[in-house]
Amino acid sequence: MYWESCALIIVSVGSIGPQILGTLFNWGLLGVLNMQVYLYAVSFPRDPLFFKCMVYILLVYEWIETGLITASFFRVYLYNYGNPEAVIGFEYTWFAVPVMGAIVSAVVQIFFAWRIYILSKLKLLAGGIILLSLLQSGAGLAGGAKLDRLPAIDATRLAEPELITWLVTSGVVDLVIAISMTILLISSKTGIKSTGAMIDRIVRMGIETGKLTATLAIVCAIVANVPPVNQTLVFECMALVLVKLYANTLLTNLNSRTLVMRSSSAEESFSVNRLELQVRTETSITDFERSSGGRALKGSATFGSKGLEDEDVHSDHSHTRPQAGIRVHKEIVCDNIYQQTSI
Repeated sequence: MYWESCALIIVSVGSIGPQILGTLFNWGLLGVLNMQVYLYAVSFPRDPLFFKCMVYILLVYEWIETGLITASFFRVYLYNYGNPEAVIGFEYTWFAVPVMGAIVSAVVQIFFAWRIYILSKLKLLAGGIILLSLLQSGAGLAGGAKLDRLPAIDATRLAEPELITWLVTSGVVDLVIAISMTILLISSKTGIKSTGAMIDRIVRMGIETGKLTATLAIVCAIVANVPPVNQTLVFECMALVLVKLYANTLLTNLNSRTLVMRSSSAEESFSVNRLELQVRTETSITDFERSSGGRALKGSATFGSKGLEDEDVHSDHSHTRPQAGIRVHKEIVCDNIYQQTSI
């Protein structure tokens, strides 16, 4: 009994840092999520009702999750101050992290699976992603229920198989989603330089967010199962961050549509300014001809006749040149990309 108490004290000292950092990071990512939701509400007031309900319910859901983590933090470091067993206990985190984390990750992954199906019409790919997402969600729920009945001293031992399955499967699903979205968006390139740049930004954001959640989930599974690192409970810090990253990933991808809107507006403004410059040039030449009374200056007969004809040809070419057509084509492409990235 004495040696067990000493072991609890030693383990609890090494567990304080990761738990505090994880709680602080969780609160910080909640603040980022609040900002993301605000930007979404301001930028896309005409989004479908389903999207709005999903975003706002997700925000309330994440506030509840952070509230449970904060309540556990208070019970460990305030109400049970000086009790080493409370530090390695689970309190409400057994529900807030594996259970609620598995649910929110499944919601986000199913959303991206539906998005991939809309873009590719590949039922097998979307169905496989949904199946794996439900598998990791079920493993997370089972692992959370098992943690609720687990003694505190067992928290520093090898992670439960259900939790390992949850983390690894979740990471695999995130990688599949990131790779699929990258291939689909790259294949939609049209050859227009500005449009390709917009797609590159969207692809880069999608692959980075998916790779981040996948990497963190897999590393968390490894750290939780490798002694003696698992005795420091570093995996708790990673898990507290992971459950917030999924919600932020969804909002980041929804808000990334503003990149397309801003780039489209910039292209339209540039085309209009260039068209106005041509009109001013033609007017200045006409005024010059009127002021000269049609008389050619000495040494400039070539300019008065041939130069004017060239200008007329250039003017006609400027009117027949598919300037407006190119501009309309760009707007159509941007609109298609906007529709693809808004689903």
